[in-house]
Amino acid sequence: MNREKILNTIGFTLLGLCFLSALYSVIFRSVRDADPNLITIRFAHWQLEGGLRGTFDDLARQYEKICADRGQKVRVEQVTIPESVFGNWVLTQLVGGTAPQIIELGSMHIDRKARFFESLSGYVNEPNPYNAGTPLAGLPWRNTFVDGMLSTYDKDLLDYYSVPLSLFTVRLFYNKPLYEKIFGQDAPPPKDYRDFVRVCLAIQQYGQEHGLGIVPVAGSKYNEGQLTGRIAGSQTQKLNDRINRKRTASVDGNELYVSYLREQWGPRSPEIISSLRLTQSFYQFFQPGFQQVDRDSGTLYFIQSRCVFICTGSWDNTSFRIQAPFEIGVCDLPLPTKDDPEYGQYMKGPFPELSRTVGMGFGIVRGTPHTDMALDFLKFLTSYRGSEYFTRHSGWLPAIMNVPVDDQLKPFEPHMDGYPNGFGLALPASSNQAVLMDNTAYLLQKYPDSPEAFLEAYEQLDAFSAITNDLKLWLAAARRSIVRADTLLAANRELARGGHGIDSSAGRKFYELLEQQIQTEADAYSYEMEMTQIWKERVKP
Repeated sequence: MNREKILNTIGFTLLGLCFLSALYSVIFRSVRDADPNLITIRFAHWQLEGGLRGTFDDLARQYEKICADRGQKVRVEQVTIPESVFGNWVLTQLVGGTAPQIIELGSMHIDRKARFFESLSGYVNEPNPYNAGTPLAGLPWRNTFVDGMLSTYDKDLLDYYSVPLSLFTVRLFYNKPLYEKIFGQDAPPPKDYRDFVRVCLAIQQYGQEHGLGIVPVAGSKYNEGQLTGRIAGSQTQKLNDRINRKRTASVDGNELYVSYLREQWGPRSPEIISSLRLTQSFYQFFQPGFQQVDRDSGTLYFIQSRCVFICTGSWDNTSFRIQAPFEIGVCDLPLPTKDDPEYGQYMKGPFPELSRTVGMGFGIVRGTPHTDMALDFLKFLTSYRGSEYFTRHSGWLPAIMNVPVDDQLKPFEPHMDGYPNGFGLALPASSNQAVLMDNTAYLLQKYPDSPEAFLEAYEQLDAFSAITNDLKLWLAAARRSIVRADTLLAANRELARGGHGIDSSAGRKFYELLEQQIQTEADAYSYEMEMTQIWKERVKP
């Protein structure tokens, strides 16, 4: 009885302490928020990887101190939301008028971006004041990013709506002690596709001989695409050139739509079949049922030493090193070589990584209080010193030029030389066609010796109509973008005429918008005419 009373007393005491702590927090927060001199800046994101939130908190405290030295009372709060619900959460906050001042945008629809977020074009050509006394002093803010902010320039809206914080690359992580146990001390990782196949077969044999339940590669719905999606594109590099009428670095999604509708390529093209075969060749090295496994389960498979390799991005680097009880190695993706007897004929060579790797872009919500301070905080985060601290403590690559990285991050630095990567049968940003792929892709795993079963099932579906509808969606968005841009063009033209001159910021903005507007209109009219002609030819008696 005495023991029960003691436990009850302890329990009620702990409950009371929790209540008092919560009450204190509520009262303290209410009093603090009531301070009319306090400026609160909140920023939201879904990056829950290890090391990142602590780094953001440290940077927030540094910014608060800078503001205090200027006589400003500022508090910066970080809001982290799981990625699975982030999109719905953001939309609810935006519609309800309760959104934080700063939000990570991701692949937000252009209509929501234009409606809810501030345009940043008026600021990106000005120097970042926080770069004073650094190698980037005096440079326009835009030119301090490794990609010149191309990654966050919206070609449909002809404007900047976010600034990126990090650079991302994809690599193979491997369990170094387990790898060396199988292949010997200081054994080098696989250097290309054939070497990778040899290594994976040896891992399978080692596991069987020693009665170990290990597989070569940890697979999941998330990780499988990181590996096969990039490597399979090597098989359409030359096809990419043949259908690239604009002669740009790579073919955009609309050009792929039209060339598909004109039957310049399709699921039976030799390059696509080779791409599917290359994808299937990796499936034998994943654990059974990997396509039903989520990202966290795939990571757990690796952390528990139940596999040797896992393919993911540099964003998981710090998380793996915190969680894994073993030393981690990093190597490049195992691409085929140009002289590969089976997969070399359609390749041009390795592909550069910078064009699509800058991300984690943060935008400012329109109409929220203290947007000027929100912009100032973003400038601080993307300054040379801010990015240097971010990189050193988060283990993520910097999006800012000339920021040094330590030896641990060297393997993740992007490869700059090579040829544009190709594409797969799953066309980019094509929601209707993606449904067809989702309905049939399981057959690639079910029958890994040949893509024939998948091809037969895919051809039974109406891909022509699906891709046509996807192109129609783009055309509708392009028309809305043209209408929006006309207003901006007229405004900037009048500002330039009103004494500001062609060399003013308004004049430069006018010609920049005009060039983009002409290109958007030309693309829209061209694709609309082509689609109409294709339909006429298709229904022709």
